[in-house]
Amino acid sequence: MKAGKTYQLPVSSLVIINTGNEPASYEAEVTYHVDQEEMWPPREWFTFSPIDFDLEPGKSQEVTVEINLPVRAVPGDYFAFLEGHPIDRGVMTSSGVASIGIAAATKFNFTVAPSNIFQGIYYKIASFFAKTTPWSYIVIAVIFASILVTLFRRRFNFNISVGKK
Repeated sequence: MKAGKTYQLPVSSLVIINTGNEPASYEAEVTYHVDQEEMWPPREWFTFSPIDFDLEPGKSQEVTVEINLPVRAVPGDYFAFLEGHPIDRGVMTSSGVASIGIAAATKFNFTVAPSNIFQGIYYKIASFFAKTTPWSYIVIAVIFASILVTLFRRRFNFNISVGKK
């Protein structure tokens, strides 16, 4: 992966399934293994959509995962778990409060290639244009047309008006 670029993960989505027999609220997040050799990618690099949601028993929810590498991402090998788990809200039982402590995760490792600040800025701009297409190109076309009209008006003098005879 290249610093400054935004990636939608090739898996395209993380599927979370409520295997229980009660409705529950779930969330997706990044977690780490304490003794891993690779660097930990910061949680801020990841975007999950939706972040949290409710599931009926036996139902599933697809969560899209996007990673947005900063311009100055440190090159090297990274590792994290993409995890889905119930949101712990505590469940009242006759003997007190119970907590559910289950989760399912998939391994995610990647390498950030060495680059310089200019490459990072280029990839950040390219990712922005790819994500906001076609509006980003329309805005650039309007700005370019405005500059052309301004230059044309400086070179030639003309006046357009609408009036009644």
